[in-house]
Amino acid sequence: MSIDTTSSTALRTVLIGSTPTDLEIDVSGTYLYAGHLDTLAIAQIDAENHVVRPVHHHPRDNRDIAPLGNDRIVTIDSGQGTPTLMDIATGNVLDYVHWAAAVGELAATLRRNTFFVGVPRPGYRYDVSAGKMRQVSDELFNDGGSGRDGYP
Repeated sequence: MSIDTTSSTALRTVLIGSTPTDLEIDVSGTYLYAGHLDTLAIAQIDAENHVVRPVHHHPRDNRDIAPLGNDRIVTIDSGQGTPTLMDIATGNVLDYVHWAAAVGELAATLRRNTFFVGVPRPGYRYDVSAGKMRQVSDELFNDGGSGRDGYP
C-alpha cells in the first residue's frame, strides 16, 4: 500500500496474498519482497509502479527475508533455522544450509555479499559472493570481550 505521508491516506494497494510473513525492501528501493506462509511463496513487487513480478514458490516457510541484490534473496524458516539462497527472478534455489540456527533473524551487509544468521546471539556469518553460502564465522558476536561484538 502506498501512503501519502502528508494526509495519511492510502494512494494505492497491491494484493500480495494471504498470511504475509515478512516485508523487506532492497537497498536500492526498487523492489519490495513479501513472504507468504500459506502458499510458501515469495512475491517481488516493483516499489515504484506497484507491479508484482511472477510469484515463486519456496521450499519452506520464509519467516525472514534479506535482499542481497542481483535478484538474489536469502530467507530463513521458522522451524528449522534453514537459510535458503534464492534467485528471485527465476525461482531457483541456489543453496541452503539445513539446521544452521535453531532460531534466526537475518541481516545483510550493505555490499550484499555477506549475511548474518542468528542475530543477536549466537551469530553466524555467510559469504555469498560466489553464488553459494559459505560460512565464514560461527562466533561473530562473541569476540572475547573487546567490545566490538565481532566487527573488525
